[in-house]
Amino acid sequence: MDERRILHIDIKAFAVEVERVRDPALRERPVAVAPVSGGRALVNVASAEAQSEGVWPGMMIREALRRCPRLIVRPPDDQLYLRAQKAMIALLGRFSPLVEPEGLGHIYADLTGTGRLLGHSVDVAAKARTEILRDLRLSACAGLAVNKLVSRVAANEAPDKGVWDVFPGGEADFLAPLPVWRLPGTEESQIRQMLEEINLLRIKDMAALAPAHLRTIFGAFGIVLHQRACGIDPRPVVPLARSDEIHAENVLIEDTNDRDLLRAALWETTEMLGGHLRNLSLAAGKLTLAVRFSDAAIAYRCGLLSAVSDLDPELFKHASPMLDDICRRRVRVRFLRLSAGRAVRVDGQTAMWPEAEERRKRRSLQSALDSIRRKYGLNAVKYGFENWGEADASRTIQSKAGVCCLRN
Repeated sequence: MDERRILHIDIKAFAVEVERVRDPALRERPVAVAPVSGGRALVNVASAEAQSEGVWPGMMIREALRRCPRLIVRPPDDQLYLRAQKAMIALLGRFSPLVEPEGLGHIYADLTGTGRLLGHSVDVAAKARTEILRDLRLSACAGLAVNKLVSRVAANEAPDKGVWDVFPGGEADFLAPLPVWRLPGTEESQIRQMLEEINLLRIKDMAALAPAHLRTIFGAFGIVLHQRACGIDPRPVVPLARSDEIHAENVLIEDTNDRDLLRAALWETTEMLGGHLRNLSLAAGKLTLAVRFSDAAIAYRCGLLSAVSDLDPELFKHASPMLDDICRRRVRVRFLRLSAGRAVRVDGQTAMWPEAEERRKRRSLQSALDSIRRKYGLNAVKYGFENWGEADASRTIQSKAGVCCLRN
C-alpha cells in the first residue's frame, strides 16, 4: 500500500499577492488590503513589508497609517480573490482528484497513489509551484507530509518559497522545536494565554504532557491539541464540493458590549451570509462565529445545524447562542465574522414532512425579500425580529432604508 502523502500549498498574504499581479507596481512595497471607507476599518491582510513596519491584520487603518505612512491601502476585491483561488484549485486538479481549499491561498492535495503516474511527491510539489508561478504569477510555498496538519506547518516553515518534505515517521521530531503557537487551533488569544501561564512554549513540551492533563485545562479540545503536538491528524482531504465555506463580516461603527446592539450586528451579518448562500444555491450545515474584541483578542465558537438551511432566521437562531457564549467578557466587541461550513447544494424540492408547508411559506417570504433587495439594495427591507418563531418577536432592527416588522 502506498504511503500517504499530502501536499499543502501556501501563499502568504494571498490578497496582497493577487493585487500585485494586477498592479506590479505594488511589488516590494508595504501594502494592506482593507476597506477604505470609515475610520474604524480594520486591516484584512498585510504584506511582509508592511508587517516589518508594525502593521498587522486586525489593526485599525488609522493606526496602520500612523506606523507606516507610506502604506498603500487597497480595497478588498473578493470576486478577484475567489477567481484566483479557483484557478489554483483547477491547476492542482491536474495532479490529484482530491483537492481541498482551506481559506484563500491555502490548498491541500492528496498525492497518495500518484507516484507511478506523476513521479516522486517532492517533484510533483516543485512542479505545482512552478506552474502556479508560470500560469498565475503567484509565488507559493509547499509542504509535504503524511497528514494535513504537518504538511500545513511544513509549508509555513518552507524557506525561500521552497518545498519542505517531512519524511514519514518524522512528524513529531519536525514539530518538537517549533513554538507551540504554530499548531493550528492555538490562534485564539485565550488559548495562547493559557499555554503561556502553564509554561508550554514549545510543541515538544505539549507532546510530553499526558493527554489527561491537557483535557483538564482545555476540555475535550486538549486531547486534540495533544494529538496535533504529536503530529497526528486523521482528517482526510475533502473535495471542494463538500468543503466550500462562505462567510460574512461586520465591523462595528463603535466598539460595544451592549448585548442588544451586538445581536443586531449579528443579525445583519447573518443576512449577508444567508444572501451569499442563496446566491450560490447552497445551504449551511455548520456555523462558525469569530469575534474580535477591542483588546485584539479573538474568540471562536462553532456548531452543527440540526438541518441544513439557507434562511436568515434559522441561521440566526443557531448563531445567537454562540454570541451569548462568547461575549461573557466585559471587553467591548469590534468585529464579527460568521462562516457557513459543510455547505450542500439546494435542490429546491420540498420535504415530505408535516412542517413542509410552513417552511415553504418561510422560503417564499425569503425569496420575496431577496428580490426586493436585489432591486433596491440590502437595506431596503428588513425582518423585524431576532429569532424565528419566538413570542417576543416584535423587536425591530432599524436600517437606513426602512424597517419590515413581522409578528407571528
